[in-house]
Amino acid sequence: MINQKYLELIHKDIDDIISANEKEILNEYEKSNPEAYVLHQELLETEILLDKLPENEPSEGLKAKILNSINLERYACKRKGSVVRIKTIQGKLGFYQHLSNRIVFNLQGIKDKVINIIREVNMINRKTNTRLRILIAGSTLLVVIALYFMIVYPWPNENVSILPAAATVAAEV
Repeated sequence: MINQKYLELIHKDIDDIISANEKEILNEYEKSNPEAYVLHQELLETEILLDKLPENEPSEGLKAKILNSINLERYACKRKGSVVRIKTIQGKLGFYQHLSNRIVFNLQGIKDKVINIIREVNMINRKTNTRLRILIAGSTLLVVIALYFMIVYPWPNENVSILPAAATVAAEV
């Protein structure tokens, strides 16, 4: 079995678009793989034979023969209860082109709606993140204040009066 990479190199060589480096790689591969060499030679011979064939012009009535051979009943479609017959291939193609345009238009509308939903979700996430940050900052501030009053703030002893002047006035009375 011939590797796909080397098949592509063979076709490039037949089409005369192969680079010198690729040609070298192909020659090395064909030396080690006789099956690839045989295929390459057969394709080259086929190309030569095809080049020798004279070009033929299609007959004048070919288009009419092809169009007349199409079974129009097979391609009839129903629309709102009545049967609409597609008379020509162009009509059929136009119908499918119209259908595909509507599908593309609908897909574009769906894409726009999805983008709007994503934007709204991002806005909600931003608002939620802001609220969460405020909540965390407030909680942190409360914890810092509580730790300050628990550890750092100099609370008085039980023996020490909070208001020494008031204690001396009370003792004098």
